[in-house]
Amino acid sequence: MLTLNNAGSAWFLFIFQLNSKSDQISLANYRFITNNVLLCIHAKTRRESYVQTIIMPVDVFEMELSDKAIRHAEFLAQDDGVIHLLHVLPGSASLSLHRFAADVRRFEEHLQHEAEERLQTMVSHFTIDPSRIKQHVRFGSVRDEVNELAKELDADVVVIGSRNPSISTHLLGSNASSVIRHANLPVLVVR
Repeated sequence: MLTLNNAGSAWFLFIFQLNSKSDQISLANYRFITNNVLLCIHAKTRRESYVQTIIMPVDVFEMELSDKAIRHAEFLAQDDGVIHLLHVLPGSASLSLHRFAADVRRFEEHLQHEAEERLQTMVSHFTIDPSRIKQHVRFGSVRDEVNELAKELDADVVVIGSRNPSISTHLLGSNASSVIRHANLPVLVVR
């Protein structure tokens, strides 16, 4: 079902893929928080409207996208939900030549340390209790690592920032569109 609603000056696009008539999704509270929401939900089971575990993939080297998504993640977390910030670094499987393995490993450790420091800085951008914000740095592809973490945590939703589409995004895709296409849980894309 695809619905497009105009509430005042705010437009909302909700895309639902439900497996049966008994599946239900409650979005009643969400309509008040933004002017620009694209929500894609692929629901396989009945979900409560209360969100406990939120995964927020971020690029710590491009904070602008993350800043847009922070207020949405905080709203969904409400009183005691937990936000899991996830930064994914590119995997180096193709670079692991034996004579360069030690250098590659040191470089990956440096990147991981830098990402962890930037994630810690990002926590200060939130207004909720910092103990409710967890940080994860992983190597691999964004879509695979988001799905893996979602499975590990039994997450309720992914909140991801995205820029307006460009020609290159349409041709090559983006992390947000890749996450949407492959996610096994609801995805909120914030522009």
